[in-house]
Amino acid sequence: MQELECVLRILIRHCARHVGFQQPRHYLTHCLIRRILGQRFDVILIGINRTLNKLNAARRKRHQEIVPDQSKCGFRHHVSLELQAYPTGVIPGIRFEKGFAERHAVHLRLGYQLIRHESEGVHQDERGDGYGFTLGYRYYLQPGFQGWSLGFRTDVWFNQLDWKENIGQVNEVSGQTDVTVVQPTVQAGYFYQLNDRFFLRPTAAMGYEINVNTDGEDTGEGFIVLIGLEAGHRW
Repeated sequence: MQELECVLRILIRHCARHVGFQQPRHYLTHCLIRRILGQRFDVILIGINRTLNKLNAARRKRHQEIVPDQSKCGFRHHVSLELQAYPTGVIPGIRFEKGFAERHAVHLRLGYQLIRHESEGVHQDERGDGYGFTLGYRYYLQPGFQGWSLGFRTDVWFNQLDWKENIGQVNEVSGQTDVTVVQPTVQAGYFYQLNDRFFLRPTAAMGYEINVNTDGEDTGEGFIVLIGLEAGHRW
């Protein structure tokens, strides 16, 4: 309202000067405004004030939509239990994530891999297990490390596989292979917030298994698709 009165006072000053008043006083300006507008003066001021309040509320709402909640943006650290499954195995693990710049994050996973290639490998039957780790990057489409995310990662596995050929026959052959596997993949996930601290994240990934070091007979490698679920805590 003060801004409107200021504008009206300026207008009245111009009018007063035009009719001979060179420097009208504050009370004269106020009286002239009320005399010109009458009772409508207060009504106009109230209406303008309501309009300005609505505009300020709309501006604050737009600001909140653009700028993420700082309390949520503060949760830059995640630790979660993760389970991934693919057609020939499962991978349980624990994942640590560090966020930065409101949308970006890097993560480390330590995991165990249970492998059942069976007839999908090089040999008639391949099965085993191994341990490994994952290094990855994740980009959140929404600020505050929430909602959908896209990323890439690289797994390194140290596996031991037992294999068999000619199973059940007199010439059955078996052996063991130690293999180091590098597994680059791309991954998409959705961060689902359970409450202020706990979350779930379903994920889907695809990539390629590459046997980079093999001690023994060759074993299966190739294209891979993984479906996963994380359950974790953030702070």
